[in-house]
Amino acid sequence: MNHPDQGLTLVEVIVALAMLAILSTAAVTAYLSSMQGNQAAALSTRATQLIAAITAQVNQHAITLDSGSSELRFYTPTNFTAPVSAPTSGSTCTLPANSQNYCVIVSNTTQYNPVQGSTSVLSSPAELYTIRACWRNRGAISCAEADTIY
Repeated sequence: MNHPDQGLTLVEVIVALAMLAILSTAAVTAYLSSMQGNQAAALSTRATQLIAAITAQVNQHAITLDSGSSELRFYTPTNFTAPVSAPTSGSTCTLPANSQNYCVIVSNTTQYNPVQGSTSVLSSPAELYTIRACWRNRGAISCAEADTIY
């Protein structure tokens, strides 16, 4: 005799739960991957904002370095107006394992004077600055870099 109102068998329930577990695992994995991607993008965006702030300071002559010299600066993720500590000379970022700060290397790499034909374009050479911001992302150090001329 066939009784349609008896409900689901144990095998049907187990299969349904297994399918639910597989789909839930896939959804959670996609969600976590998305969160990690968002965090990496946020860190990179903050580094770009920091580079823009430092570039503005260089262009306003608030930061000036001798040609060929570099200095290190450390910033918190939320304050790009003042370094965490006084700038120090150097050109290598070292960030502790659990650091959330940004390490910025500001370098006056060389004098810059473009040449058109055989004539220098500028009456006096400009300074070429390179600004490199580094941060820790999931244990690895990532960096972004930009140049500015003044």
